[in-house]
Amino acid sequence: MKKFLSVVALLLLCLLGYAQETAPQEDLTLRSGKRIKPALRAVLPAYFGASALADAPLAGNTGFCFGVEALGVRFSSRLSPLEANLGLRLDGMNLGAGRRCFHLGLPLRAVYEFPGRAKLFAGVSASVRLGSNAACPVFVADAECGVSFYGYGLRFGYTLTPAWGGERAISLGLVIGI
Repeated sequence: MKKFLSVVALLLLCLLGYAQETAPQEDLTLRSGKRIKPALRAVLPAYFGASALADAPLAGNTGFCFGVEALGVRFSSRLSPLEANLGLRLDGMNLGAGRRCFHLGLPLRAVYEFPGRAKLFAGVSASVRLGSNAACPVFVADAECGVSFYGYGLRFGYTLTPAWGGERAISLGLVIGI
């Protein structure tokens, strides 16, 4: 697992130099005439926070969670406050006592931007387990929502499929880069 994380980190560093937003003249035009601006991002958004099993007692069932989107594509329009994000994300959860698990997933988000750089977002993701931890489920589906201001904000997450032993997990934390 350490070798895998090292390779992913090296790949992210290499791709970081090539990831940039596209120039305005490279926008795509849809048949409706609205201008869509695609943007490629690396290493953002990222989140970290606390996790707990939803239906279990808190003692021994709380821990740390994180997520980093290695690559992401953002589709926005100059005429609309709505945007869509699709990415490739590495998620991790550590509930203590050897209960840690890593997933690689595809998050899909809708974002509404208010005047003044405040954003409200909601999305879903589907992930597959990395590694051989048999106690961790192979596939996980998540729902997330949150709010941010100037790229920093709060994120709430809920696993739609069982996370550990038939229990679903909830998470609350900080998000950077939305």
